[in-house]
Amino acid sequence: MLSPAIVVLAAIFLTRGLPAPVTLDGVGGARPGMTAAAVSQAWNTPLRLDAPIRPGCRTAVVSRGGMRGYALFERSRFGAVFFTKGARTPSGITIGSSLNALQRAYRGRLTSRPDVYQHGGRNYFLTRRSRPHWQIRFDVSVRDRVTRISFGNAAVRYTEGCA
Repeated sequence: MLSPAIVVLAAIFLTRGLPAPVTLDGVGGARPGMTAAAVSQAWNTPLRLDAPIRPGCRTAVVSRGGMRGYALFERSRFGAVFFTKGARTPSGITIGSSLNALQRAYRGRLTSRPDVYQHGGRNYFLTRRSRPHWQIRFDVSVRDRVTRISFGNAAVRYTEGCA
């Protein structure tokens, strides 16, 4: 039988780095407010910040363990990550999951809005019940399939860049 200390250490180890599930508490040890260096260390992958999109707003490509996307940093702090490949939630929702599966997994907890760029597509949001009220965003296509899974603070609701 494993000691409680080993179980706790194993749980901490398994939640750090990528690939990791996208949860309302973070992704692989990264949480909003962390510096790019801290996120890079948590994910065990180098992050290179791109040129500023606008003052105080930068992105970094994320590519590790089958997970692909980009992270958004405002005023040098992690705000959100947007995955287009390899993301999954603890409830089993992945990129490619159906809208029905998404709604079954999070019964009554999702809010939504129309997608700005895809006529007929929608963005669904799952909000953390306790503070801070971070969110997971699910972009769903007109064919009712999850095309992107994102996590973050208010930045997860941005349409593009830091707006």
